[in-house]
Amino acid sequence: MISYEIAKTTLTEAATLTALLAALATAGVQTAGLGDFSAELALIRLNATALSQQQEIRASLARAISLAEAALAGRSYLERVALGRFDERPIAAIKAVWSVEVTNLTASPITVAAYELIAEGTGELFQNTSGFTLPGLSSINPLFEALTAGQAGIVSVGAIDQLR
Repeated sequence: MISYEIAKTTLTEAATLTALLAALATAGVQTAGLGDFSAELALIRLNATALSQQQEIRASLARAISLAEAALAGRSYLERVALGRFDERPIAAIKAVWSVEVTNLTASPITVAAYELIAEGTGELFQNTSGFTLPGLSSINPLFEALTAGQAGIVSVGAIDQLR
């Protein structure tokens, strides 16, 4: 991870090209004698351009973000920065959906309406997304959707182990 001060700095495209050529030379790559119009030098220049642009984006974001304000405002502050810098809103988080094996240990069939069952895994709650009938002494794999969107709904296979 780089420091906040380094994140705010950039190199010009020419300086990035010089640093890239030096790194290639250190690695034993022969770049001396490449023609101005050679494909090899063109690829090196394209990489330098891309690296320079990435540095500029990183530095622009680092300069725009007040760490104190971001800590207080949370996600809304980062959304404003993204909207102001890139004219784009961040992609909204979606709810995780899992296929969960449900077993009926009785001889009688069980009918379940959509969103009636709550499954739990590692503290995260999930609901069945559609109704189903579970025949007696059998198993099926209905879909369950996390109640909250985002990273919390991503659980390990087999982690959803309780029904309510």
